[in-house]
Amino acid sequence: MLSPEALPTFGLEYRLHDLSPRMKILHTHHGGLDTAWWTAPPFKLNFIAISRFMQDTYQRQGFDAGYVYNGVDLDKYGFREAKGGRLLFVGRVDKFKQPHVAIEVARRANIPIDVVGGTFVQDTVYLREIEEMCDG
Repeated sequence: MLSPEALPTFGLEYRLHDLSPRMKILHTHHGGLDTAWWTAPPFKLNFIAISRFMQDTYQRQGFDAGYVYNGVDLDKYGFREAKGGRLLFVGRVDKFKQPHVAIEVARRANIPIDVVGGTFVQDTVYLREIEEMCDG
């Protein structure tokens, strides 16, 4: 049984697993793992990687990880020889994802760019910098 002290750390899913052990819990993380933290639970963690790079990263850190392709239906978005007139950045608005580089490339090439980012923001100062680089 999971200790009550662990519930704030691991959350509801582990309490449900405690009540129904056949329930499967999978984890995916984007970046390296804090091995001290992840080896603390009294149960095996199941990791799913959404890229071969992340699967290799997990394995180098001593964690087994399955791989699920985070794909796009290419039948819906097929290759076209003729290019469109815009650039597109889709991703988390975070320095290591480098949306500032995409915006600068668009600016230098004089091509409009659409920046699509999620609601998960770690660095609000950087987010404001990106917003100031955008004109709409």
